[in-house]
Amino acid sequence: MKKLSIILAAAFGFGIPFCSGELIQNGSFEASTANLFPESWKFTSKRTEKAQPQVTVEYRTTNDAAEGNRTLLFRNPINRISDVYGSIFQHIRVEPNKKYRISFLLRGENVNQLLLIMGKRWETRWTVPTGNIKPDRWKFFSHEFIAKPEEIDQNGQWMIRFNIEDFAEWGELDCVSVVPVSGEIVANAQPSTIRELPFSSGQDLFAAEFQFSGITRPADWEAVLSIVDAVGQQHNTPLKQLAALDSTNTLRLQVVIPLKIEMAPGPFVVSIKSGNDVLISKKCIHQPSGMAKEVKMLKTQLQDVKYRMKQLKKRVFHVEVGRTPSRYLALYPQIITHQLVLSERDMNRSFRSGPEREYYVLRTRIALHELKLLLDEWEGNINMAEQGIFPPNTYQTLSGKLSIKNGFQHGLTKDESGNEQERPIFFGGFGHFEQVIKDLPFLAGIGVNVIQIEVSPNDFFPQEGKEKEFEPDYTDYEQRIEKALKRAHNTGVRIALLTSTHYVPKWLIQKFQKECPEALAPGGHYLPLDPLHPRTLEMHKAFLEVLTARLAVSPYRDALQSIVIANEPAYGQCQLNREFSRKEFHKYLKKQYGSVAGFDQMAGTSFGTFDRLIKAGENHPAIKYEYNTFKWLAFANWHRFMAENIRQRLPEVPLHTKLMVTLTFAERELGWSAYDPEMLTEFFDVNGNDIGNDIWLDPYMPSEPHLEILPK
Repeated sequence: MKKLSIILAAAFGFGIPFCSGELIQNGSFEASTANLFPESWKFTSKRTEKAQPQVTVEYRTTNDAAEGNRTLLFRNPINRISDVYGSIFQHIRVEPNKKYRISFLLRGENVNQLLLIMGKRWETRWTVPTGNIKPDRWKFFSHEFIAKPEEIDQNGQWMIRFNIEDFAEWGELDCVSVVPVSGEIVANAQPSTIRELPFSSGQDLFAAEFQFSGITRPADWEAVLSIVDAVGQQHNTPLKQLAALDSTNTLRLQVVIPLKIEMAPGPFVVSIKSGNDVLISKKCIHQPSGMAKEVKMLKTQLQDVKYRMKQLKKRVFHVEVGRTPSRYLALYPQIITHQLVLSERDMNRSFRSGPEREYYVLRTRIALHELKLLLDEWEGNINMAEQGIFPPNTYQTLSGKLSIKNGFQHGLTKDESGNEQERPIFFGGFGHFEQVIKDLPFLAGIGVNVIQIEVSPNDFFPQEGKEKEFEPDYTDYEQRIEKALKRAHNTGVRIALLTSTHYVPKWLIQKFQKECPEALAPGGHYLPLDPLHPRTLEMHKAFLEVLTARLAVSPYRDALQSIVIANEPAYGQCQLNREFSRKEFHKYLKKQYGSVAGFDQMAGTSFGTFDRLIKAGENHPAIKYEYNTFKWLAFANWHRFMAENIRQRLPEVPLHTKLMVTLTFAERELGWSAYDPEMLTEFFDVNGNDIGNDIWLDPYMPSEPHLEILPK
């Protein structure tokens, strides 16, 4: 293991290794295989039916590596496409429930996203903040994680994976390290040392490895990291749950802490104290990151945006003399002013640490870039207006009832001259948390005419009833949903209300575990309960009845654009290895064919018994076809059950479900997703879909075929 120790030995004059118990193998990429790829590392990529990954990884020999002369360089020439990526990974041995720190060095240009994924289930994740990396300087990154037992595989190994999913002009990795946060015990007493980790200075953090011996401490003992800065101010950080140590051995402890903004630059003294004992101490130099200067620069640039906006507003005023003001030209200052308030608030915060300041600096950088683009676009439209070419007329959506004609919603609108008329409305907006409700007046002012918010069984039934199982609590509805409907009605914005039927009260799940465990869905599926089980249907019926009863009597009912029955639904828990699913499939076969003999006659098979049919499973094409048809019908009927319940009280409100495009049209996924859009459109009024990719296929596939298969 060379790792960080070699470069530190060169920089600080120490000759012993840094972390002899290093968990990552070949973290500096110096050792290579016969195929000229870093030893102990693997590269993999993921494709879909729609797109091929274009991530490339280059094993690079260079004289400016952080350590040695080898690095790993990656590129991705395309923007993010869902489920398409390239990644480099290896497995390490860890202890369950133990806390570790992964550190690495990174440099590059325009790396939009680098995702660190860990564990066998890929559930432990960290999005590396790449916004401040540079092509000519390595940057130190560090992240702590706990090795959850369920994420460790049967061999006691833990996956470390760098996933490249988004555009990356180029990025370069070196010096990957994983160490236990509690420290590492080294046999025999070693000299006491403090060694700062390479390329960690100038980042408003302190990163170092401490080595000391000659004391005895029990497991999980505590100490204090003390820093006394150049003006005598003391900054203390507690160190907890340290490894047990006796006087004959040595503790090597890696510490990475953010430095306080007010820490003075220049020389400082760092030490580790235990009780009244100073275990180790050293003088270092604090080099500020330069973020304080950038904050001042960004504040100046925000003032420049204000000044330029003021000048452009004057030009708009003069060009619109004698004519109706253009909503289109008025859009720009509204958006710019709104963002200026947010960005100025970010730059005037009382930052508590360097990383916090860096986060808001990066956010303001992004906002400033967008603000300048908006100003340029606005000025271009003003230039055209000064030549007599004005933007097109706009139509504001007004409150009132909506109708559906030829597959599109129509409603009352008002043009810039104040004339009202019914027109087809193209809805566009945002979702779906509390902020969109607060921002409704602003959103309406910039042309947004729909928001999405959600309500769930958990909101109405936070606890089990006293007289009956489901006794509603209307607090959330009155304080949030009704308030949103009123604000939407007053601003002409509509609400697509998402009934998040998959948010099931915890008390109900616990009750089902005792009373009807067969209703519970194994694994991490969309809905934690089986939608075919009678107890699940009871819960959804109770939820929809109390919700629609309140909506039906609301004076702001016309603010509903639609009700979305389910969010990204899937029926993955319907598996032949589940007893409940097998019983439901058996019922379906008896209804369709009378018996297995009837199925055999239709399919040209000779199973004879249901048990033999099940044993053959989906490997048999006839069973696969029939089983998938059963799942599609079952899942469609669950949606039909909910749609019919809602229409009893809200017959005029359009209904739909929010399908995942990738599950709908990716053939490899059909057996898992278990829905057929044609079955669903039989009882839906409009088409809902969840689109996440920026290629032509995703917007086309859910919209055009859905319109074509609508039976109305």
